[in-house]
Amino acid sequence: MSEPENRELRDILLARIRRQGRISFAEFMDLVLYHPLHGYYNSLKEIIGPEGDYYTSPGVHAIFGKLLARQLTQMWEILDRPSPFFLIELGAGKGLLCSDILSHCRDFFPEFFESLRYFLGDQSPAMRKKQEALLSGFLPRVEWTDGHDLFKAEEKYTGCVLSNELLDSFPVHVVQQSEGRLREVFVTLKDDSFSETLGDPACSAFPEYLRLYGAP
Repeated sequence: MSEPENRELRDILLARIRRQGRISFAEFMDLVLYHPLHGYYNSLKEIIGPEGDYYTSPGVHAIFGKLLARQLTQMWEILDRPSPFFLIELGAGKGLLCSDILSHCRDFFPEFFESLRYFLGDQSPAMRKKQEALLSGFLPRVEWTDGHDLFKAEEKYTGCVLSNELLDSFPVHVVQQSEGRLREVFVTLKDDSFSETLGDPACSAFPEYLRLYGAP
């Protein structure tokens, strides 16, 4: 592509790198995906589904949510039918999974449905608007949270935390071994274009993290 699709975001990235000299790949990825105005997931354009860039399972068929509804009902029964039973979905996209789960529970597991409180957490204001439009018929059973307050609360929740294709959207640090040393990949500039460079890891905990999880 000769010109970037998002010039505003490119200018923000260029300014930050010029100011700091370099940024970690994690910071670069965080800005590209989640910048409040220009990040990919905060864009007003359609990004998921036939008019977007990719599909997730709920966008293909409701069977995914229906099967999860059955599993969640079994979980509720094993826990001796607590009420309320909390479902906390993080990274809820357009709200399709929530809609499919609640619709199936309402139609086939009405006792479980009556016990449900469904929390949605999403960083994207654009996605939240889509969720609110789709799920208006389930209010007040559905609520929105940023997740932080929910997990810091002293109240104990009986239920399930779920997400679909969330972890692959977390900003990541990229490291590699070079000449027997652990090095981190940073993003810098070369002739006003983005370029990768290696440097000492920004966090001293990286070697211990890799050792703990068995990375060679």
